[in-house]
Amino acid sequence: MMNAVIVYAQPRLQFINTEVNVGEIYEGEMPEVKYIYKNTGNQPLRITQVKSSCGCYSPSWERDSTPPGAIDTIRAKYSSVAHLGGISKSIYVVTNTGEKDIELMIRGSVKTFAPDLQLYSGGSPMVSFNVVEDAKIKQRSIVFHAPKGSKEKGPVTLVFANKVDKEKEVAIVLDSTARQMVSLRVLKSELANNKLAYISPDKFFITKKDTEILYINILQEKNVQFNVLIDAQPVSVSLLFD
Repeated sequence: MMNAVIVYAQPRLQFINTEVNVGEIYEGEMPEVKYIYKNTGNQPLRITQVKSSCGCYSPSWERDSTPPGAIDTIRAKYSSVAHLGGISKSIYVVTNTGEKDIELMIRGSVKTFAPDLQLYSGGSPMVSFNVVEDAKIKQRSIVFHAPKGSKEKGPVTLVFANKVDKEKEVAIVLDSTARQMVSLRVLKSELANNKLAYISPDKFFITKKDTEILYINILQEKNVQFNVLIDAQPVSVSLLFD
């Protein structure tokens, strides 16, 4: 007599990585991390929910059902605005495997762009914001990565938040090439009639402990670079289309 072997049909979830360390980043950056997984079972794997421990850590996934043997990815974007210090956040994956939720973690640390000024992107979540530091010349650059089609989705924005009781001067330097690629504007309050108005931002001031937003309107989807002088200190701003 032969013994019968019972094989249960079920999906199985196996993650290639369950923790990502993004290292040290600047406040305002929004790193996106990837968690790669495989369905090692013999039935379709369904992700029914991905829960986050914090509103600053937003998950997304490519498809709800993963066939047996297939590999998929869960992505999560971390917003570091107002989160100085250590990063230790989690998302929890709920599936149809019948097993307990799987925890995926992000670690790292956040440092300030400047002790007296906060810079971050306040625009479309499609656009990523990074700070690049050149140690040799001791200069930091702000880089926006935008997908094709961003022109139709509104302006990219750069937020300046003055942290101190002292007015800060911001000057914009656009050369003739950059003026063909982007136009800039800042929303200011007209105190005389209590209305809001856009101004040309060749130069503007951020009053003590106030916030101003620079709107970067895309005229042509071509890579562009211009300089921002904050209290006469230059910061390079680049808009790159991926």
